[in-house]
Formats: sequence, structure tokens, C-alpha cells
Amino acid sequence: MLIVCGGWQVREAVDDKVVSVIRRFAAQGVPLGAICTGTFALAKAGVLNGYRCAIHWENLLSISEEFPKTKFTSDLFVLDRDRFTCSGGTAPLDFMCHLIRHKGGKSLAADVSEQFIVDRLRDNGDRQHIPLLARIGTGHETLVDAALSMESNIENPRSLENLADELGVSLRHLERLFKRYLNTTPAQYYLDLRLRRARELLLANQYERDGSHRAGSMPKLRGRMSMLYAEAILSLGSSKYLYGSGVMNIRNMMLGTALLAIAGSALANDPA
Repeated sequence: MLIVCGGWQVREAVDDKVVSVIRRFAAQGVPLGAICTGTFALAKAGVLNGYRCAIHWENLLSISEEFPKTKFTSDLFVLDRDRFTCSGGTAPLDFMCHLIRHKGGKSLAADVSEQFIVDRLRDNGDRQHIPLLARIGTGHETLVDAALSMESNIENPRSLENLADELGVSLRHLERLFKRYLNTTPAQYYLDLRLRRARELLLANQYERDGSHRAGSMPKLRGRMSMLYAEAILSLGSSKYLYGSGVMNIRNMMLGTALLAIAGSALANDPA
């Protein structure tokens, strides 16, 4: 196994010698991996052609344009056949525990994560949180202020009309900004923020069910987030809900979780 660790000025560091070494290992059938901008080295060597991969969000757009034969994603980490790539930061720890869980079971992975004081293991279905400014650039103060206000009011969402009034623009103008620079609507962007938070709660609940946490560590749902939690569980219908990158049957859920979802949907109030 060969793992290429990235860093600053990766373009200058990846010379012909580095490319040659990577290609030689690839020709020998050695599994290849990369951390952060190390993915650039693998792509430069051509050993990621036809593969999915991950790279730090700061480099995602520029490098993906440079290597069109490689599918760059915003995932925290990607395992595609004999190639594995991590986005950077703490993602290698998540990936390591993912491998441990696959090889040694959930209990062992939980023990390792607790040694690192990790409260929740992220999976390959999780994505990097890419800052808004990195996506749209500077010069769009109204759009950034709108997004920041939404992020500050996830559990108790504001009306879009009030938000537009506070920003001193019409709702129509706000909708045009979101459509032009983010290719979505303000309502959908707000919903995505809230669903991402709900999914975090779902994953925390699943982590508790797997026995990876000590008693009493289950996060408490507050206010409207418990309703969104229920909606996220039941969003695919009465029998299944989305978990990570797959679908889980509601019959396999903890009874309390299922009752929370059903009660919240039926009573249209906070069951927590």
C-alpha cells in the first residue's frame, strides 16, 4: 500500500520522479491512497483515470478541471476499488475507523474512536462542508448575509419574507441571487441546511444504537428540529428512510426512534 500525503505547493512537489514512482507501484498492483492534496499526485500520474476520489475543498474546483477523466467529489473520503483518497483535516481518522469497522467490526472501531475522543464517526456518505465564500467568491454580500442568517436560525427558521426585509431587498431579488450563484432557491437552500442538521442527529442516534457511545451521550432534540428529524426519517415513505448512502427499513429502527417519527408527523408538534 502506498499513501501520498499532501500539503502546500503540491504542484511544485510533484515532479517527474514522483510521478514515475507512483506509476511503478500502480503497475505492480499496489493499492494507492492519498491524503488531502496528495490526490493531485495520483491524478497527475494518471492512476485515477476512471476513478472517484476526494480532495480538500480548497482545491476541488481547480484540480477537477485539470483532470477531466477523474471524478472528483466533495465526499470526506472515497474508497473506489484499489484507490482510496481523503479530503484532509480529520477525514483520514474517519477513513481509518471505516476500514477498522469493515475488518474488525463496529466494537473495535468504536474503541479506537473513543481513544481519539471522537464523538461520531463520519462515513463515506458524509461530505465536506464547503464555506459559502469558497463557492461564490467575494462581492456578494447580500447572498452571504442571507446564508449566514439561515445557518444561525436552523432550529427555528425565519420566513424568507422577513429575511429579505432585513437585508433590504425584495424576495424576488433574493431568489434571483440564489438561482444565479448557487443554482437553487432560498427555500431549498434553507431546507438543505436543516436536513443536513437532521441527518447529523440521525447519525448520532445510529451511533448510539450501535453501542459506540456511553449511556447519556444521546443528543437531545429541541424545538422544531425534532419535527425535522421525524420528517427526514419518513421522507422516503412509511417503510424506509435514508441513512448515509443507503436505505434502512423502518422495521429495523429503534422503537423510540420510530415512535418519535410517527408521533411528530401525526401530532404536528414537538414530541421531544
